[in-house]
Amino acid sequence: TKQEAATKAMKITPTDLHDYNLIDDIIDEPLEGAHRKKKESAQAVKEYFLTTLEELNSMNEEERLEKRYNKLTAVGAFSE
Repeated sequence: TKQEAATKAMKITPTDLHDYNLIDDIIDEPLEGAHRKKKESAQAVKEYFLTTLEELNSMNEEERLEKRYNKLTAVGAFSE
């Protein structure tokens, strides 16, 4: 579709955004689409959220702050 071609050309596909470190992860959606399988989609988001929260809770405050600082200061940095 034109939309798919445009997102690929503009490099704003989920994979591109992940590669540029603009998003942390990609949560897969059902083949039928998130709009058709709302419960399954919500469950996937919930599982991702809980896993990520558990990961963050295992860090001390200094580690979390350093991770956030490194993430935010890397935004806009480009390397080949």
